[in-house]
Amino acid sequence: MIDGINPFKVQTNSPEAEKCSVCLMAFGRDVATLITSVCRHTFHSDCLKNSLIAQKQFANRTTCPLCRTDLSSLAKALVSSATPGQGGHGQGRPDSLPQRDINQNALVYADRQREHQRERARERYQHDPAYAQYQRSRQSTYQTARYQRDSVYAERQRARKRERQRARYRNDPAYAERQRERQREYRQRQRERYQNDPVYAERQRERQREYRQRQRERYHNDPAYAEHMREYQRERQRARRETNQRVNQLQSVETVNPIATRVLNTNQTNESTN
Repeated sequence: MIDGINPFKVQTNSPEAEKCSVCLMAFGRDVATLITSVCRHTFHSDCLKNSLIAQKQFANRTTCPLCRTDLSSLAKALVSSATPGQGGHGQGRPDSLPQRDINQNALVYADRQREHQRERARERYQHDPAYAQYQRSRQSTYQTARYQRDSVYAERQRARKRERQRARYRNDPAYAERQRERQREYRQRQRERYQNDPVYAERQRERQREYRQRQRERYHNDPAYAEHMREYQRERQRARRETNQRVNQLQSVETVNPIATRVLNTNQTNESTN
C-alpha cells in the first residue's frame, strides 16, 4: 500500500469498473491498476499518475478525475514513487516514464479535460435557462467593467456597433423606415419640449454655444479638421448651386413650355428617388 493507494488487479463484471475513466480503455489481468482509499475509484496506475501531474501543472490541484476528491496526500507518494508495473497499459514499459513522455501525456489530458468542460457548459447553457441567464449577466458585467476602464476597447466596440447599424440600415428597408420614423417622432418631441419648457430651451442654447466654441477651437488648433470642414463646406455650396440652377431652369421654362416643365419635374423626382 502506498499512503492510502492500494495497487491491485481488477477482475469484475461491472461495466462501470471494466474500463479506466481517464483513458477509457479496459482493465486487463496484467495491467497495473490503483484504487483510491478515499473515494474508492479505480484507474490505471499510469493514467492516475499522469492525471495528477497534469492537474498540478495546469490547475495547481490534485483531485480525483471522477469526483474531484482531494488526493494531495496520496499524490505525493504516487508521483514520487515508482509503482510496480506489470506492463499491460504500456506493456514492456517501465512505470518511471521519461519527463518528455509525462509532459506530453499531461498536455493531452489537459486538452481533453478542457474540451469536456466546454462541452458540458454548452449543454447546460442550452438546457438550463437560469444558468444561461446567470452567464449572460456575468458577461454583461464583465463587458461593462472593461468598457469603463479600457478606452481603446470601448472605442472599438462603438465603431463595431456603428458599422453594424449602417449595414443593417442599408440592407433592411423596413428597419431603415422604422428608424426614420423614430427620428421624426424624436425631433417632434424635442421641438414641443423646446417650445413649452423654457429651462430646457435655455440649457439647449447653452449647449449649442459650448459646442460651437469647441468647434472653433478645434478649427484653429487642428489643421486636418479645418481642411475637412472646408471641403465639407465646398461640397454643400456645390450642391446648393446645382439645386438653384435646376430651380432657375424650371422657372424659366415654365413660362415658355408647360410640357417641358412637366418633363423637368419628372426628371427631378426620379433623380431624388434614385
